[in-house]
This record gives sequence, C-alpha cells and structure tokens, in this order.
Amino acid sequence: MNIIKERAHRILTTDKAYRDEEVKYLRSVMKGIDQEELIQHLETLNYPELKAVVSCGIPGHAQVHALQMLKKKRDA
Repeated sequence: MNIIKERAHRILTTDKAYRDEEVKYLRSVMKGIDQEELIQHLETLNYPELKAVVSCGIPGHAQVHALQMLKKKRDA
C-alpha cells in the first residue's frame, strides 16, 4: 500500500480548516522513508495528489524529482 498516495488523497478530501494535522502527519511519514523509496511512491501519484504532497514539503533530493514530475504531469 502506498501510504503517500493514501495521505495525499486524505489531504485533498479533508476540509481546509482541518488539513493541518494531515499535512503534519504526511511530513513525518515522508521523513521516515528512504529517499529512493519516497521517489518511487511519488511516481504513482496523479497531478492533484503530487501537487498536494509538494506543497507539504518533501525532504531531501526527492523534492527535485517531485518538482520535475509535477512539471511533466502539468504539461502532459
């Protein structure tokens, strides 16, 4: 199961007033995942999910990969 995809979906479906807890939890999950594994999880996300995850702040060099993927998915 892709925990990143699940949490990104929760962020998108949660009311904006209550998103802070979901964002904090997603950040802590991403910090605990190996960078290569995190990149693999990010590749499975669709554009809205990836955009939500990027706005949460992705740790390490996975941020660069995520921004490149976001641009490719936006232009597609």
